[in-house]
Amino acid sequence: IEQASASHQEAQLSSGINAEYGEGLMAGATANPMPAASDSMEGMVPMLEGLLSKLLSKEILHEPLQELHSLYPDWLETNPEHPKIEVYRKQTQIIKKICDIFNSSSYEAERSKIYELLNEMQETGPPPDDIVNKMSQDIPEAMRNPPLPSPDQCSIQ
Repeated sequence: IEQASASHQEAQLSSGINAEYGEGLMAGATANPMPAASDSMEGMVPMLEGLLSKLLSKEILHEPLQELHSLYPDWLETNPEHPKIEVYRKQTQIIKKICDIFNSSSYEAERSKIYELLNEMQETGPPPDDIVNKMSQDIPEAMRNPPLPSPDQCSIQ
């Protein structure tokens, strides 16, 4: 009886959705059902690879890395006694290599090298706080602290 009731409710929901949004929406939803739990990881890998590829693309990374690279020389010069100076020099070299690849005509062929260099950069830790602070000051105020809507502007119906 419970199965029949559940099936009846699904049919009512389906007909309501079809009436409101059209047959195409339901047809698409039923044609591509959610993958089984065992299939979900296999389906996620290509999606995550695509997302990672876009996030690590020249269009996203080149400009911020160039800016980061431009800030290191002055910082290194004014902080020669910093305890992590060698780490920061290594970071400068890594960033320069990545920028050089982005500036080359063969950068598409060297994507795996970019990933390796970014991993190497991550292993060295964050850039100096002064550089991070300088870069965050260049971000428009609206992006650093976006205004949040007041509770009366948020309504769930």
